[in-house]
This record gives sequence, structure tokens and C-alpha cells, in this order.
Amino acid sequence: MVARYYRAIFVDLKKVAASVSNRIPAHSHVLDIGGGDGEPLNHILSLRPDIRVTMIDVTSSVGSAIRKEFVQRVTRWPGTSIRAFLDRSSIFPEAVLISDVVHHVPLKMREAFFRDIAELTRRSPSTVVIIKDVEPGTFRASLSYLADRYITGDRNVALISRMELKELIMKVWGSVVWSETDLFTRDRPNYAVAFSAKQDLDVSPLS
Repeated sequence: MVARYYRAIFVDLKKVAASVSNRIPAHSHVLDIGGGDGEPLNHILSLRPDIRVTMIDVTSSVGSAIRKEFVQRVTRWPGTSIRAFLDRSSIFPEAVLISDVVHHVPLKMREAFFRDIAELTRRSPSTVVIIKDVEPGTFRASLSYLADRYITGDRNVALISRMELKELIMKVWGSVVWSETDLFTRDRPNYAVAFSAKQDLDVSPLS
């Protein structure tokens, strides 16, 4: 309960779910990378009864907050990196969800992180990758950064802007089709973007 109120200072999970859920293809198997306790996922699952999810996280626990009514739709792989998932799984997800993870990846490791995701999408080029993160430059964003650095203790945290994210993705993937959701308008400084190697993703410009 405390964690829920703490999180609400920085992000409205209902607005995130509303913005993200319509970018997930129908009847998808979703891979949630760095899924944490799963509380954000609860809101997406409530809006999308047609999807099922595999959660992976490098920590020893994942999905501890998944609601009972959603448990049968969620498979949890704790202690699993993207590379380990690639080595162990034959799953070809239709969508990949990466929520508030990128800003925790150390700067020198981000390109390798996205190369692993690129390898995943090469197995299934139609996969839609959805990334939710925090745009730097506002008081709320700065508060989020300080909380991550000094309360949760992540000294490697570094926020990434939408433009920086796009440049990094283009560097790793080359050409992709890019689409921004309306989350930045609904719950600034939070944003969510979607991209795919497939050429029929609905595209809207960065704002």
C-alpha cells in the first residue's frame, strides 16, 4: 500500500495503461522486461483481457503485486536477463513492454541492452516494442530522479529523453517505424513510445 502511494507521486498508472494498452496487438503474448512487482501491469491486464504476459526481471522476485484475478495470465521468470530469456525460450512475443527500466540501465550498457532487444525482434519482426519512461527537464522529473538515486539507492540512474531514446534505437536498429502515445500530454513528464521493424505501425511525430 505504501509503495502504491509513493509511486502515485511520480506516475498515474491508469493513464499509462490507457495510453499503452491500445498499442498492444490483439491477443498478444506480451514480454514485460524488468517487470518489477507488476503493479503497473495490473492496470493493463484489466483493460486487455485478451492478452497474456511473461514477466522477466534480473532480480530474484518479479510480479509479487499481480492481482489474483490475473495470476493465470502471467508467467514469471525471476533472475532472468534478456540474454538469458533469448537462450532459454522459444517464445515469440507480439509485444514487448519496457516500463521505467531504461533510465535504470547504466549509460555504458544501454546500447548492449537495446541490442539484446533487437535480437529478440529479429526473431519476430512484427513485434511491437513499447517503452515507458520519464522526460527530463521538469520538477516532477527531477523529483523522480532524486528519489531513484537517494531513496531507492540507484546511483546509476539517468533519465533519457524521447529524442535521446529515438536516436539510440535508430543507432541500434537502423530503420524503424516510430509512434508516440498520448501519455506525455496526459501525465507529463511520463511518456510512452512504440516502435517496430514492420512498416504498418501507426506513426505520429514526437511533440
